[in-house]
Formats: sequence, structure tokens, C-alpha cells
Amino acid sequence: MNQENQNNRHAPWNKGKLIGQKSPLKLKEIWAIRIRLQMAKNTRELALFNLAIDSKLRGCDLVKLKVCDAAQCGRVSSRAMIMQQKTHRPVQFEITEQTRDSLANWINQAQLKSDEYLFPSRIHHSPHLSTRQYARIVKHWATSIGLDPAAYGTHTMRRTKVTLDSRWEHSGLSTLVVVERETFHIAKQKNSFETSYYVSNAALNAECTKPLAEELTHGIRYHWGVESNNWIRDVTFAEDHVKTKAGNQAQVMALLRGLAIELIRKTSPKNFQAAIDNFVDSVSTLESMFKQVKFL
Repeated sequence: MNQENQNNRHAPWNKGKLIGQKSPLKLKEIWAIRIRLQMAKNTRELALFNLAIDSKLRGCDLVKLKVCDAAQCGRVSSRAMIMQQKTHRPVQFEITEQTRDSLANWINQAQLKSDEYLFPSRIHHSPHLSTRQYARIVKHWATSIGLDPAAYGTHTMRRTKVTLDSRWEHSGLSTLVVVERETFHIAKQKNSFETSYYVSNAALNAECTKPLAEELTHGIRYHWGVESNNWIRDVTFAEDHVKTKAGNQAQVMALLRGLAIELIRKTSPKNFQAAIDNFVDSVSTLESMFKQVKFL
């Protein structure tokens, strides 16, 4: 019985697969793919390839683009804006001249109307290209120029344009960190999404990926701790509106505010302003707080 259960177990989805961050395409690799698509006269995939690099969109957003998102009155726009499916936030991107030409050629060849999907599926029951089909196409692009398809995926297309900026070459920066946050607002009963980007001169390799990731995470948390203190100083204490300038009074008051923030933070308050109001209204509450943080 146990042997039968073991035989029926599903293999892990990532067994034998290369997982982790996908590699971006280099400039020479981009042109190698473009030239092959042009020589094959594959207008559809050439437009898809160019637009994927320019827009940096997720696959689910890219395949659902309609003609009206990129073109108006028969002319491809230089800029476009769409609502992201995952974050429900608008994103704007630039469409370069090369991409505009390839899109115009594809729209004319396929005779697409304004309200139709930009990349319709060849399968009758699917109105547009699916993300799975798009992933297979990206793998085929990588294979066509001799790259390992396991190291490249749809996220490759999102990362490629950032690495093409010539200002990165001599900056000494080698790692781009992308942090996607999801926050649930209890009062609004609603999720919100935020994407933050951080750069570092620390190079990633197979041996140090985990410790470096932990170090970067600690640095990011520390950064937001500093931002949190600045917010409290600006909003709760209205530090920017303080007119004290005589002697070193401004420095003394800044130190006192910093001390107050650290002491109150040790009590894990839910609301800084409410905690301050409690201390102002009750000396005993203030005294108990000092004893709690072992200040007295």
C-alpha cells in the first residue's frame, strides 16, 4: 500500500529545473534574435519581441494588449499607458521608433481593428496569445541563437531594457534588487501593491547568493526604518515648522525628538500620535513607560 502511494506521488514542479532569477539579454543577443526574425519575415514575433523589451510588462499584461492601447487613428503612439493586472495600477512606457515600425507592419499585415487584441491567438477558443504560448516563444528565441532556454523566460524580457542603459557600464553597480510588497489595509479591507528598486555594487554568484540576499534585505529594512523616523519627525512632531534658531536650541530639540521616538518605539505603539497624547495627559503613564523601557 505504501509503495502504491509512493508511486502515485506527483514529482515537484521544479525537479530538475533551473529556478531563480532569469538572465537578461545582452545587446548582441537582442540583435541576433531581431535579425533572425527579420530574415524569417516573422512580423508577428518581431513586433512581440520589440514591444516586450520596450514595455517591460509582465507576460499577463503584454498578451492582453489591444491595438487601441498602442495605436490611435492608424498611427502607433510613442507612449502608451495600461492598467496592470497584478497591481491594478497604471504604468506608462515609451515605444521606440523601431518598435513602432514593427507594430505598424504587423497591424497592417494582420488587418487588426482598433478593438482587437494586438497578438491574437491562432487557437480558435482563445482570443489572444496565452502566457504559456508566450513563454514557449521566448524559449524558442533563446534556443535560436544558441542560449540555454532554462536560463531565460518571460521575466528576461522585463529585465533586459534596464541593463541596456549605458550609464550602468561605469557606475560600479552590478546588482538590481526588485522588492514587490503587498499590504492589506484593515480599515479599507483592500490589498495594495508597491514595487521598489534598489541597486548595489555587490556581485551575485552561486556561492554567496543567500548571505548576500540576507544582507541586502537587512539594508533595505534599515533604510525604511530611517524613512519611518523621518516621517514621524515631519508629520507627528512637525519638525519642519519649528522656528527655533537661537544658539544650539535646534540641535537640542532634534536630539530630544530622536530620544522620544526611540523610547516610544520600544513600547511598540500602534499609533505614535495617540501614544504622545497619552503621555501628555497623564504623568503616571509617562512614568510607567520610562520604567517599561528601563529608562528610570
